[in-house]
Amino acid sequence: MEGAYLGGANAALKALEPHRVLVRLSFDMAEQHITWLKTVSKNKRYKVQAFEIDCKEKRINQTVTVMYGFGGQVLSRQELASGWQPIVPDTMGERLTGGSCSVR
Repeated sequence: MEGAYLGGANAALKALEPHRVLVRLSFDMAEQHITWLKTVSKNKRYKVQAFEIDCKEKRINQTVTVMYGFGGQVLSRQELASGWQPIVPDTMGERLTGGSCSVR
């Protein structure tokens, strides 16, 4: 599968309204997945975040955030060293993990 959209009435997604949330999943590793989350605002600026997701251990690691302005120019890029964190219930992390770990 090349990509997927994780929709639904999840509280974490609703908190981002009126933004659009697009998710692309990549399945390069056996139990760990790379997931990209793109959030688009009304003014056409957007943020792309990359997460490593470990399905077996139920943990998540945010690796990079890139902010784009109108027209797609890069406003900022931040490499993150958040390290592996447990999945917190009722969060976007749980939603991302549920989507990427359930798609095979």
